[in-house]
Amino acid sequence: MSNMKKAHFIVEGRVQGVSFRWFVRDSAIQLGLTGTVKNLSDGSVDVYVEGAESRILDLVQIMRKGNGISRVDGIHEKWEDSTQEWQTFTILF
Repeated sequence: MSNMKKAHFIVEGRVQGVSFRWFVRDSAIQLGLTGTVKNLSDGSVDVYVEGAESRILDLVQIMRKGNGISRVDGIHEKWEDSTQEWQTFTILF
C-alpha cells in the first residue's frame, strides 16, 4: 500500500505533565495507527507513528488542537515510507 507512511514528530509547548502522551496514544489507537510516544528531557514529546497517511495527518491535527490542558506551540515533522516496525501504539517511559 503506497499510502502507508511512517512519521516522526517532536511536539513542543506545554505537553508534559498534562496527560498529553495518553491523549496521543488514545487518539492514535482510535485512528488505527501504531508507534510510540515519550517525553524528552527538554520538555517536548517525541512521537513515532505508522499507518495510512491520511490517518497520520488526522493525528497531527488532533495533536495541534490538544487535549484542552496542553498547549502545542509547534510540531517538527519527518516523513518516510512505512517500515511496519510496530504492532501497537505504546507510551515509552
